[in-house]
Amino acid sequence: MAETKPEYLHGTIYRLLDNENFFYIGSTLQPLRQRFNEHKANSKKSKGKSNAYSIFTYDKFSNNQITIEVIEEVVVENERQLRKIEDQHILKHWNNLKLVNTLRASRSQKEQGQHTQQGQTRAVQKGVFNTKQG
Repeated sequence: MAETKPEYLHGTIYRLLDNENFFYIGSTLQPLRQRFNEHKANSKKSKGKSNAYSIFTYDKFSNNQITIEVIEEVVVENERQLRKIEDQHILKHWNNLKLVNTLRASRSQKEQGQHTQQGQTRAVQKGVFNTKQG
């Protein structure tokens, strides 16, 4: 019986960067422009109220002050593997006060929920919540 090879996926680790050098690290299996447009649409829905990322993006997207750039293009077997690579990039910058990510990428949904309060505290410490909340 022939062994079936997994189908590989092409992913991208990216950074959203604003005009003040604050940045968010993310990953996607979608075309980068499509993912950028989703971020923009989500920022309008949240109106800058739900978390540090939303506050970071809301006014900036409205004023075209955010760009997206590729950090690394990768070939992975699944989305979990992509998240682990994203998490490595987040960890490289974890102590950088300009990093907007307040949670790690490779955690499960349950773990993310458990760490939301910790992430919000981290955002306050970094000054992300000093932005006007409408």
